[in-house]
Amino acid sequence: MNMLERRDIRLNGTATGGRGRKLRLTDIENGNYDPTDPMNGGVTYAQGMAAIHAVLPNGTVIEGIPVFVKAYDLVKLGWLFRFMEWSIMKPIVNWGYTVFAKYRTIVTRGSTLQELIKAYDDKKKLTCDESCNNYFKR
Repeated sequence: MNMLERRDIRLNGTATGGRGRKLRLTDIENGNYDPTDPMNGGVTYAQGMAAIHAVLPNGTVIEGIPVFVKAYDLVKLGWLFRFMEWSIMKPIVNWGYTVFAKYRTIVTRGSTLQELIKAYDDKKKLTCDESCNNYFKR
């Protein structure tokens, strides 16, 4: 993702540079992430952790392999992922991504997806409980 972002900046400049970037990467683990924000397409933490998602300018949400194809197209590297759309390769690639997505958090974080979602929900509830209690103490 960092490579895509750097390439997007290099090719497309910044919004202040006049041309504007093509990609907007969102960290769903940021404490300010709001799935109800239209720019986030209603993608919840659980959905976002289960598979990569993208929200297109028209609000359409795509997930999985099509996200990579679109993102790489936007930074002029689409040829790297074009084979993933070939009818003979599509089922294999989709199966591979499904397996990868299912187990990636165990490899990268040492926790299952379910454990991460529970920890996120617990933290969110605790934060809400603390802020709600502070609000009512006023």
